[in-house]
Amino acid sequence: MSYGNFMIYIKNISGGALTIRGNSINNGAYYLIPLVEVDDWASDANVFTLISDGDAQIAKDDSGTGDISELTEQWEYLTRIVPEVVDVGLGTLVGAQGPQGDTGANGFGIYAFSNTSSNGTVLKARGLTVSKTATGTYQYSFTTATPDANYIPTASFFNLGTNTDTNYFIDNKTVNGFTLTTGIGDNGSSVDTLTDLNHGVTVLGDASPQGITSAYEAWLSLGNTGTEQDFIDTLVGPQGPQGIQGVPGGFANYTYAESESESSTTSSSYQQKLKLTTPSLSSGNYLIQFYCEITSTDNDGIAAIVELDDTTTIAEMKDDRHHSEDYFKPFSGFKQVTLTSGVHEIDIDYRKLGGTAKIRRARISITGVS
Repeated sequence: MSYGNFMIYIKNISGGALTIRGNSINNGAYYLIPLVEVDDWASDANVFTLISDGDAQIAKDDSGTGDISELTEQWEYLTRIVPEVVDVGLGTLVGAQGPQGDTGANGFGIYAFSNTSSNGTVLKARGLTVSKTATGTYQYSFTTATPDANYIPTASFFNLGTNTDTNYFIDNKTVNGFTLTTGIGDNGSSVDTLTDLNHGVTVLGDASPQGITSAYEAWLSLGNTGTEQDFIDTLVGPQGPQGIQGVPGGFANYTYAESESESSTTSSSYQQKLKLTTPSLSSGNYLIQFYCEITSTDNDGIAAIVELDDTTTIAEMKDDRHHSEDYFKPFSGFKQVTLTSGVHEIDIDYRKLGGTAKIRRARISITGVS
């Protein structure tokens, strides 16, 4: 491929001698490359390294200064006649800095805030001042006017005591400030009574010189220093008080047994209707609850008893009045007991006082309480 007798000039600007493609070139001198050899040197990465490192420049001829305009023009010429140049080192050439871009739109965040006592004293504020002008009436002013009056003011109350129906109203919004009124109602339809109240105010709007776009920035504005993680760590409050004692573990805190069917006996000795056997318990206090229904076919009646471990009577009942056999009398109750660790048994037993004794719907439960 032939391109005529055109020449490419590589100028040494390194301040000392350079070796370009095996030739020693003094500072300020040129290395001439005929375009007939451009296919060869365009693939020589060393030439592009010298240019990108600022040790050499490419120019149209030896009368040029090798500035960026000449360099750019020469590259445009080469890329038209030798496409291979595009793939070898062209990305190392850096153009001049472009013009300044347009200013971006305003951000949106916390424009200002104030923590204000009921008497109008500012406890902490940024971007706001306040003047208490009447009972429950506070005039807030921005230290820097807002871009427009389309900001969003909100308020909250603190240290209210027993007051449960507190309200606030925002009026007279301008770019310079607004009026906040606070009142207490009766949780009904009556008009609120204007009242001085401790409150906080937050204004959301376009970010400005005092605009705050995050809680972290608000924290920094109060004089704190640190990273965002430092700020997050401060959100952990002090340790709370000791909680109440939990119920003892070991058996899911609850055990239950039942026998719903009807049973009968003509024995004058106690017969077992229902036994609850606990799992192995931890020592502590437990609540025993029981229920059953009893009747008798004789005027002498029936007796029933609830016992713990066959030694301790929880409750006992004797019904010596005759009822219709269709009428069952409830026998129920509960008792808190202190148990040692281990397995325990709770029984509901019954016997006749005369005739035939009957019992049904026997139920026992035990629950740990401390």
